[in-house]
Amino acid sequence: MVHHRQQALPEATRTYTAGATHYGIQISNTTGNSFNISDNRIGHNSVAGTGAYTMAVSSTTLALNYVAIALSVGASAATTVQNNPLIGFTMTTGSTSSLGQGAWCGISVTAGVVNIGTVTGNVIGNSGADSISVTNSYASSPSVALVVGINNSSAAPVVISNNSIGFIIHNGSATTSVGFRGIQNICLNTIVISGNTIGHSSAAASISLPTPARPAMDRGWWASTIRRPRRRRFRTTPSQI
Repeated sequence: MVHHRQQALPEATRTYTAGATHYGIQISNTTGNSFNISDNRIGHNSVAGTGAYTMAVSSTTLALNYVAIALSVGASAATTVQNNPLIGFTMTTGSTSSLGQGAWCGISVTAGVVNIGTVTGNVIGNSGADSISVTNSYASSPSVALVVGINNSSAAPVVISNNSIGFIIHNGSATTSVGFRGIQNICLNTIVISGNTIGHSSAAASISLPTPARPAMDRGWWASTIRRPRRRRFRTTPSQI
């Protein structure tokens, strides 16, 4: 069974007047272990899986951040994250967050032993109406609203496998920068990253960033170096990561 976490109807757009970080699913319990986060559809604005979960800000400088699945869990037994479609998002934000989870993040692990996609991969972004669109509205430069597919800063062992990250549109303006990281690991830990797809093997512009896009932030995964044309297509294989 797939559980749904979507925007309340009949609301088309939710406009926020205060900066905050919002979550689809959040577990903050470093003494808890063996959580199972599976088969959750997060996004859209209907239980039928249509439309977009739309978030906007009342001011162009308002720092609105979103994390679909955020985990800070125990390290005694693995928490599992499987088969969660995170699709159908549109967000405008004045966030300048360029570290960690960034302005928009699909899955973020900050503590604990976690297996992500090891049984059935998670899908972050999909084609058409199921895509993820983030716009940086902050009007001053430099500002970077980072979009991250999967973020890990846990010091415990983590496995990230078989996940698909793509069809992400990240917009800025002439005076702002945007950033994208498909998978990033920012902790010295035991981590396995294998068999993930970032972008699409054939669809053009499945990761779409405008110019200017800040070069240091424009990466399929944390340690790779990817040249930055105006539109890009990322794909990773087990041999690359």
